[in-house]
Amino acid sequence: MKHISRPDELREIAITCEEVFRSQIERTSDGAEHAERALEFVKTVWRKYDCEQVAGVHDKFIKMEEALFGLEREEASGKRYRDHFMPMFNCLVFGLGVISSLLDQ
Repeated sequence: MKHISRPDELREIAITCEEVFRSQIERTSDGAEHAERALEFVKTVWRKYDCEQVAGVHDKFIKMEEALFGLEREEASGKRYRDHFMPMFNCLVFGLGVISSLLDQ
């Protein structure tokens, strides 16, 4: 993350990103905690660019998904609506790694 020149910003972004990954691997964590930590990471990134209000769009997306969880549940079949916010987060972080690697070349 060479494009983040301030050590305090880089540290905050790295810590919030790590917290998301930790919550995903801990068996005691639930989907709501994953989303909350990912949203905090998104806010941290947008805050760096003075656009923290953009994270509000992500927050609304999460709330809409929560409604879909209830609407799409079929108790008899055990099927549920699948979360999309966390896969979007994982794709973002993977993409950042790829782009950073390409920029280094």
